[in-house]
Amino acid sequence: MRRSFVHLAATNLGGAGIAAERLHEALRDAGDESHLVIHRGAARDPSIIETHSPLSDLLITASKAYFRATSVPKYHFRNQQLSNPGIGRISRLVKELRPDAIISYFITSYLSFQDVHAIQQAAGAPVIWFLMDMATLTGGCHYSWECRGYEQGCGSCPALIGRRGPNDHSARTCRSKAHYLDRIESVVVSGSSWLAGQARASALFRDRRIEVIPLGVSPELFRPRDRAELRLRLGLDPARPLIFLGARDASDPRKGMALLVEALGRIAATSARDSLPGLLIAGDAPAVERLKRLGYPVRTLGLVGPGDLAEAYAAADLFVSPSIEDSGPMMVNEAVMSGTPVVSFPIGVALDLVKPGETGEFARSGDSESLAAALTRVLAWPPEKRDAATGSARAFAVRTFSPAAQAERIVGLADDLGGRLARNSGLGGDHGFS
Repeated sequence: MRRSFVHLAATNLGGAGIAAERLHEALRDAGDESHLVIHRGAARDPSIIETHSPLSDLLITASKAYFRATSVPKYHFRNQQLSNPGIGRISRLVKELRPDAIISYFITSYLSFQDVHAIQQAAGAPVIWFLMDMATLTGGCHYSWECRGYEQGCGSCPALIGRRGPNDHSARTCRSKAHYLDRIESVVVSGSSWLAGQARASALFRDRRIEVIPLGVSPELFRPRDRAELRLRLGLDPARPLIFLGARDASDPRKGMALLVEALGRIAATSARDSLPGLLIAGDAPAVERLKRLGYPVRTLGLVGPGDLAEAYAAADLFVSPSIEDSGPMMVNEAVMSGTPVVSFPIGVALDLVKPGETGEFARSGDSESLAAALTRVLAWPPEKRDAATGSARAFAVRTFSPAAQAERIVGLADDLGGRLARNSGLGGDHGFS
């Protein structure tokens, strides 16, 4: 039976947007009808529909500017009560697409829960909340760090500057979310057990069904290849060990780039220069000059497309992810599908995809000395162990999070939700918010 899906996302660019578009494409490849409805992005074909307007652009820009100026940057706090002025038009659009299920991803500054409720009511379809970070669970922040306020419905928010209190913006947002959530037949999907655990602890979603479905990665694009040949093509020494990393927005403390630079400094301090591994860096390549002064051969790729990215994973001996607060990153999924060992802190999706001593290593959270040791251990793996890791990671990835596997599970959820929606005369329950 052919089904119809509508995906809601602020954009199809960036990590969350790419994840949304990949599932959209996977469902189409499986023979289902699928449309991706976004505010702004890259409308590559008619199935991707942009809905921005001059008024919505103005409101979103002003809201982002206000909360950037009045909140602590590391929390990425935004106004999640902001209603889209074109919600009537968007609701009619979705209704005309006749979806069997609506999948909501990263919608902050595009759609509020009130807007999703309006769309759901117009279309008569259940909602799958596909979590990309913590934004859906909280009163405004995308990463809660040490704060656990989202477990009680927020309030006295540490992200807000000078406007904290039991009934502050974060608490009011959670109450608004709860009001509309209780009226939507829905299920929660997380790409990692780490984020699923946060959802289960949240006041908003603790009583909802929560499923873990890793983000899909193409096994045709991201795959093991001849490392020596790739390194020659990239102008790299085939005989020198190679570390691959993604570096973007180095000023963001949750990405852990300062910890990685410190760990590489520790390795350089105890190693001869000619024995240091090469560094292959995608992104804006922070601290490149410092790393070069330490003696590392550094090759920067800049912002690259999927094809170049896939080759970089396959060329490397390992991929390192130094993030210390992250529900992903999706680069871990891509590395595992490529058969490349991963070194990371024990957070996010790495907890689900990395088998210590077999397909990578964990370092103690936030500990640069432990990160240096984990990098050194994996670089010292003998060829037979490296080959075994590649085979094990690749087989696990194809079985677990190929686009086809992801699409199959989403279709199953949609079918189950559709049956429940048809049976239930009333929606939701009481989350206990006053």
